[in-house]
Amino acid sequence: MPWKGEQEDGRKGLRQDRSISSEGNLECQEGDPPGASYSGRRNVTASGRTCQVWAASQPHQHNFTEVGEHNHCRNPNGDSEGVWCFTTDPDKEWEYCSVPICGPTMLKVLDFSADNDHQTDSNGEYTMATLDVGTLPESFTICSSIMVNAWTTTTKSAYMFLLADAEGNQWGFIDLYASHTFTEYEVWLGPVRFQKKTEAIVFPLQWVRACLSLDSTARKVTLVVDGQVLGEEEYRREEDQTRPANLSLSLGYNPVARLEYPVKIANINVFNSGTSVERMVGLTTAGGDKCGSSGDIVSWEEAEWTLHSQVKVIE
Repeated sequence: MPWKGEQEDGRKGLRQDRSISSEGNLECQEGDPPGASYSGRRNVTASGRTCQVWAASQPHQHNFTEVGEHNHCRNPNGDSEGVWCFTTDPDKEWEYCSVPICGPTMLKVLDFSADNDHQTDSNGEYTMATLDVGTLPESFTICSSIMVNAWTTTTKSAYMFLLADAEGNQWGFIDLYASHTFTEYEVWLGPVRFQKKTEAIVFPLQWVRACLSLDSTARKVTLVVDGQVLGEEEYRREEDQTRPANLSLSLGYNPVARLEYPVKIANINVFNSGTSVERMVGLTTAGGDKCGSSGDIVSWEEAEWTLHSQVKVIE
């Protein structure tokens, strides 16, 4: 029997079978590879299919029967994407499970998921959060973490953050678009605009961490997502004619399309320099000692965000 996954996507070189620890986190996936010690009871896949009992050989035969007499999501072969299971659907051998990756302790999370009707409330407000940043230096780095409870038929993308001027005109953002086969990130920062696609799939209940750096001296804009460098483009200050003197941060809402995003956002930190790629990798790697580090311009734990309409603070 081939290793799990080879028939459908041809990936090779999966790690040797490994024993399953009897201890582990019940709510999220820890470690590298993620989920190696996961001992929770999630037993449905990301698409909603029921997991097959590991000890069973029907409807799918496999080499992981020793995992046990249960159908909970596990990662017995050290898959780099995390926990998975064989399914009870004869036409679908296996799928990943939507179990969030454990991140650094997040003392504060902004939850925008209570409202996504894309309409104003009785006070004329959309569900969003705003923060006046003031004057940003010529070079800076902004980092953000985002998670969605469930993608819908109308919502498969979300801004990780929006930088705007005093009139609300967009100057910079990262827009995440989730597909069932890929994820695409659109970056807009002044005159720099680019899109980068990755085969890493963003599942619901999974934190995504990104840093966007503007280094005016090196004349470049760099995007790093979950420890991977996705893009680097040239920045020409002389072409940035619309860069505002003062900027504000906006979360959970797209003012151009008038879309409310049903997401959770945490760890918005802004740093007073164009951060090195090495540091951005550390800032966006789950479980790393630098992940979620406080910014010196905007610190997530200290910043006082203005909350509009139905935003909730989870602490």
